[in-house]
Amino acid sequence: AMTGIEAVSNGVQSFEAPEPKNASKTLMRMALILISLFLGITFLSYIFGIEPKTGETVISQIARSLFGYGPIYLLIQGATAMILLLAANTPFAGFPGVASQLAKDSYFPRQFRNLGSRLVFANGIILLSAFTATFIILFNADLHKLIPLYAVGVFLGFSLSQLGMIMHWMRKGVARHAKSIGINFIGFLSTSFVFVIVLVSKFEHGAWLLLPSLFFLVMFMKIINNYYRKIDQKLALYDTPVPDTFANKTMVLLVPTLDRGSLYALTVARSFKPVRLRAVHVAIDEGEGKILKSRWEKYAPDVPIDILFSEYRDLIHPVIDHLKDIENRWQNDSVVFVMPEVVPEKLWHHILHNKTNARLRFEINSNPNIHAEILEVPVKINSKF
Repeated sequence: AMTGIEAVSNGVQSFEAPEPKNASKTLMRMALILISLFLGITFLSYIFGIEPKTGETVISQIARSLFGYGPIYLLIQGATAMILLLAANTPFAGFPGVASQLAKDSYFPRQFRNLGSRLVFANGIILLSAFTATFIILFNADLHKLIPLYAVGVFLGFSLSQLGMIMHWMRKGVARHAKSIGINFIGFLSTSFVFVIVLVSKFEHGAWLLLPSLFFLVMFMKIINNYYRKIDQKLALYDTPVPDTFANKTMVLLVPTLDRGSLYALTVARSFKPVRLRAVHVAIDEGEGKILKSRWEKYAPDVPIDILFSEYRDLIHPVIDHLKDIENRWQNDSVVFVMPEVVPEKLWHHILHNKTNARLRFEINSNPNIHAEILEVPVKINSKF
């Protein structure tokens, strides 16, 4: 019931103009409907002596007591199921929007601001679906375990939102907004009262999980915000000039194997007209390295190739050490590391390729002692190259 109220307050911008007025009318009507329903259910439960029991809901007991197992009973059960279905759908409409707003304020990954092909915040829906499935599995779909956790979270959110509105009105002036402050203060006391009761009474039944979850969520959001603030500060436009690069270019071409892809990448590297152009290959044994070097001298005799031997089959660190040596050798050059990258035709083909280039890219970019730029040359096997 409370989730319905929350959905309206979160979706004010979706109403027709004037949005606040129409949302306010909807909230008032929903409040009247909810008050009537809850008072009626409470009254009927008291009259018929109905209490919660395993195997049948309170609504079902009331309907059965009033109408038996006839059509009206089935209608009430069906309507209840539809309401619960809509209630389950509500967070999938609300959370992606909230996540998008948090991402806009740099407290959530910025991917959550992206609209999918159906013009919805698909990443928020996917994340919520994953968490929902996880909780259903962990709690074995037991409502008696899930509802306390849900109620604690919902009423904590209500309490914080009421507290936020109190602070909002106080900033605008206590004297001018005393009525609004009073209304929100009553709301804060009411929701906080329910929050404390549910937390204490259901603490051992799963409600405790909210406290560490909330702590880690806040820390997670602060870490994300600090990261984005650091990035924005580094990339901000100041009066200081943008760092320049050296005029001379030394290009190092990675040759995983001698094929048309490597030669195409060599052609691309030549087009930059670098001062120096070298190739590098990591061999796991000397015989294989000598064969590749002799073949390379046949196809590109003007480009020297360095054969790095790796007896432990490590392809990453020999290249990293080689780039450090190149930068030390030509300290007044900008080093460009060229990697041919085969582009699979279909999505599932990606699992058939190793991720050496991705690992190399990560190691180079994360190493503070390497300043080489990376140039990836896509080799599309479904096109002419």
